[in-house]
Amino acid sequence: MIPLRLEMEGFLTFREPTRIDFQALNEEGLFLISGPTGSGKTSIFDAITYALYGVATTSVRNAASDLRSHLIAPEGTMRVFFEFRSGEHLYALTRWQTGQRPIKQQLIIDGDDAHPLTKVGEIKEKMAEVLGLTADQFCQIVLLPQGEFRNFLGASSKEKSEILRKLFATGPYAKVRDRVHELFGNADAKVKEAKTIIDSQKKGSLVAREEDAPETILALMEEERQREEGLRSVKAQEREALIKRKERLSQDLVQSLKQEKDQKALENLMADLQRLEAEEGVFLEALEKADLLRSLAAVVVLYDQLQAARSKKKELLELQEQLSNRHQATKEQWAESLVRSKTWDDQARHREEMLAAIKKKEATLEDLTLLAQEQQQEQREAATVSTLSQQLKKEEAAREEREALLHQERAQQQKSLKVQERYEALREAYRECEALLERLTKRDQLREALQQEDVQQTNQSEELIEAQRIQEAAKKTLTTLKKEWEMSGLAPFSQALVPGAPCPLCGSTHHPMPYELPKELTSEGMAKAQQLFDAAQEGVRRLEEALRFSKKEAARLRAELEGQRERLGKQDQDRDKEPLIQELKRLEEEGRAAAQEKKTLALEAETLKKRLVLLERTLSEFTDTSQALRSALELLFATRSRIQEAKKRAGDASWQSLTQSLQTLRKEEQALQKIIRQEQEMHRSLSEQMAREEEQLKSRKEQEEELLSLLAELSQRFSSALSKKELTLDAFLFLKKDLAQEASLRKSAQDFMERLKRTRTQCEVQKEALSQSPAWDSEAIREEIEEVQQKLSAAQEAYDAANGRLSRLDSCLLEIRPATADFLYWSAQREVAHNLDYTCSRGTTFENYVLSYYLDGVLLLANERLKAMSAGRYHLIRQEVGQDGRRKIEGLELNVFDAYSNTQRDVRTLSGGESFKAAMAMALGLSDFIQETRAGMRLETIFIDEGFGTLDQESLDIAMETILDIQGQGRLVGIISHVEELKERIPAKIMVENRGAQGSFLSIQGIAP
Repeated sequence: MIPLRLEMEGFLTFREPTRIDFQALNEEGLFLISGPTGSGKTSIFDAITYALYGVATTSVRNAASDLRSHLIAPEGTMRVFFEFRSGEHLYALTRWQTGQRPIKQQLIIDGDDAHPLTKVGEIKEKMAEVLGLTADQFCQIVLLPQGEFRNFLGASSKEKSEILRKLFATGPYAKVRDRVHELFGNADAKVKEAKTIIDSQKKGSLVAREEDAPETILALMEEERQREEGLRSVKAQEREALIKRKERLSQDLVQSLKQEKDQKALENLMADLQRLEAEEGVFLEALEKADLLRSLAAVVVLYDQLQAARSKKKELLELQEQLSNRHQATKEQWAESLVRSKTWDDQARHREEMLAAIKKKEATLEDLTLLAQEQQQEQREAATVSTLSQQLKKEEAAREEREALLHQERAQQQKSLKVQERYEALREAYRECEALLERLTKRDQLREALQQEDVQQTNQSEELIEAQRIQEAAKKTLTTLKKEWEMSGLAPFSQALVPGAPCPLCGSTHHPMPYELPKELTSEGMAKAQQLFDAAQEGVRRLEEALRFSKKEAARLRAELEGQRERLGKQDQDRDKEPLIQELKRLEEEGRAAAQEKKTLALEAETLKKRLVLLERTLSEFTDTSQALRSALELLFATRSRIQEAKKRAGDASWQSLTQSLQTLRKEEQALQKIIRQEQEMHRSLSEQMAREEEQLKSRKEQEEELLSLLAELSQRFSSALSKKELTLDAFLFLKKDLAQEASLRKSAQDFMERLKRTRTQCEVQKEALSQSPAWDSEAIREEIEEVQQKLSAAQEAYDAANGRLSRLDSCLLEIRPATADFLYWSAQREVAHNLDYTCSRGTTFENYVLSYYLDGVLLLANERLKAMSAGRYHLIRQEVGQDGRRKIEGLELNVFDAYSNTQRDVRTLSGGESFKAAMAMALGLSDFIQETRAGMRLETIFIDEGFGTLDQESLDIAMETILDIQGQGRLVGIISHVEELKERIPAKIMVENRGAQGSFLSIQGIAP
């Protein structure tokens, strides 16, 4: 796999769209991803893994909600695009999610976007086919995440076996053993489960709880159940007889208690009757008083009406006196007004004379006003005549000027037309010359490009012949090594052969000619041969592709050159460009001069046009000036005629003296008219007021007579009512105070009499009932009930005990019956499964043997790396013997051999830097082993996310040499680290920066643009 391009948006810490172009990094072979802790460096590897397999490098954040950036909006889009090349094919993977919708994916192969793969399963299968690795294998071999291989070194044998099982797919070897062990475990669990049920349920039995055999326990509990069922039936019959006897006694006790309660109630009623009879006289007197008060109700009404009439009479007399006084004053004022009315006729005649004088003076004043207005009109009309005369002169001058400008404009238009024709001719000649020059220039460029392409084709052909020769030689070398390597798979088996022991492949105990691996055949030699062949093959492919492109380009240039010659024509095919260039310059200068002249004429024409517009506007204002002048003269003559007539009517009167005299007469006339109106209005008002007051006096007199008649009648009726009741006025007024209590006195007396009657009736009824009921002895009944209750409680306890034992036995038997059947069935199954499991699990299993072989192969290649990185000091080996003298169950735990002390120790005792070296060697050894053992797989890229910060200077130098060695094998190596020295050593860098809420951003440095 060769990465080409990675794009991220809304993914982990990368909020904004981000792109990494790996093509420039592929040319470098080694690059560094650097940035502060938490800036998002590992997110780049997570994006690659997510694009390929839909998961991250760690299982901690494999959910979509964990990979989706928390910096984008809920409806935002998470998107990852990864493009890579594997072999001769190009793959483009895209996975995206919009909002909370389901995740979508797409795989496009070789740009065929018309037939993409969109299903999760088919993309996963395709990636496993193309890369030859699952997601777990990819993260262990191509991506080396933080701390993964350091944890692998110190993991237990069981943990290592799980990791190696995933990497090398050894699951089928363990399926038989696991299945047998599973069957045995299931059967054993079923037997234990059934026995646990039987043991827990047998405690409910009194006779079977000490037994252990399930069959005996079941038989004893069945017998015990039959006995308990018979006992429960007997106790149930005893209980029913006692319950019926207790019910009869309870009914007798209820009757006895009711009789006692009725006797006590009768005694209470007799006491209440005596008390009520003692109070009867008081309530009879109250009832008589209430009757008397009710009979006085009509008298009280008469008394109230009499008092109201007396109050009304008093008010009427007071109002009548006030009205009489007011009427007398009105009569006096009316008499005075009657005396003043005798002078009204003289005042009216004097006012008529004043009005006639005013009318005459107003006519004269109107004539003088009209004369003044006509004189003012004459002045205005004279001014208008003067203005129109001057305007008529200006109009004649403007018409003459307009004719001159129109003549000048026609001459200038003819001149502009000639200049425009000359300018257009020059412009057309310039265009033709320019187009011809452009075609000639294109012809020369095509000739030069075709010559360069021919030279390049010659060079590429020579390079392709040399590259094909190198490819053929590399292919022969690789074929020879592969044939030898096919036999090398027998080497581990031949080395493990022991005389007399069976061969793991053929089973023979005789080994006459074991296979020996040639010394010159190493994994490094195979890898270098493969790399040389791949590089030669890739070089030939690129050169062939370049040569094909060069030939297509040359053909295209020849066709384009031929077309250009046809467009030029025969007479211009060999024409020189220099005369054309000079002609273009001349045409350009003449065109510039014509354009300037054209511009000058346009400015002059614009100026003439503006002057004509102003003249037309002026002439439009002077329209019909002659007619207006004649009309103004006629109006002036008419006005002067009216002025003469007005002067004759006005005579010698002065307008000012006439105005003052008229104002004085008007004031005197208005004052006289006001006095007359006031006197007349006052006399009329007094007459109306006298009439109203006389009518009111008459009405008050009639009301007084009616009120006196009503008072006499009410007084007689009230006295008669008092006589009938034989009451004096004082006695009536005294009783009147208690009239409001009549209703309450009557109600309390009636309630008392009703209660007395009800009590007497209840006493008679209660005496009659008691005399007819039999006598009961409640104490004797209670004693008998207690005796029966004791017997019933004992019977109930015996029944409950028997029923409880029976229910407990039924519940236990409900569980024990099927559990006993399961116990017998699964015991037989467990016996068979136990024998098979013992056979498959003793000694070293076949799967563990295969895992040990793979781990030995990895350690062989890893130790080559570790030997160089530790200067020959450390060597990784498997632990063969435990503390108890036997092989470990899994046999995959590691020790490190220290050449300095000639001892081995647990790998977990290595320091931080030593642990890093061992982890990196283990990771690289695994990568090398996978590439060697899987035919056709090429691991062209490796990413390392390990802790370089734990290394000292010397160890860092060794680690860098190892990485450069990997790069020298033709692989692309990417490193994540924030160690400053690595930034200086590795020029190609991807710098990652986290800007808080804006997310992570990156920039590529050290790459030539």
